[in-house]
Amino acid sequence: DYLDAKPAIVTVFFDNFACLAKPQAGDTYGAQAWGCFNDLMKMLRRRRCASFGVAHHGKDNDKGVRGASQAEDLVDISIALTGGEMSADETRVNVMFKKGRHLQPKEKIPFIACLGTQGAGIGWTRMGEVPLADRIRACLAMGMPPGEVATDLHCNRPYVYQIREQM
Repeated sequence: DYLDAKPAIVTVFFDNFACLAKPQAGDTYGAQAWGCFNDLMKMLRRRRCASFGVAHHGKDNDKGVRGASQAEDLVDISIALTGGEMSADETRVNVMFKKGRHLQPKEKIPFIACLGTQGAGIGWTRMGEVPLADRIRACLAMGMPPGEVATDLHCNRPYVYQIREQM
């Protein structure tokens, strides 16, 4: 195995998860397609090797990320990044936790990350919580049903439907 021959490798980056799945006839990106990927993730976990992966949205943003939910079965933390305000001096990104297996609720509070100039360089700063309307839009864009969004975000269902109509 390549990684066994390279013990100095302690982190692996994947871009993009969906390319690792092997779609089967009649099960395109379903549970069977992710078997190879899940085996790879288990092997990395046994080696105590950290892994980072990117899952891209397909051409139809309403369908969420490419592939199936099985891609996240073995993932400890999953975040969704959505665009925020931009200016000539900074870029803001909304960071929302989709899954945080070992995180406490207070550690999973969505926040805004800001990339901007700091002194002679650039750096990230945390700018506070992501507005509720933006969190609702992100959840709906990931394909969550409005009722589930309302339950997960502890807000009323009519407000979720109102935001959906504005999208």
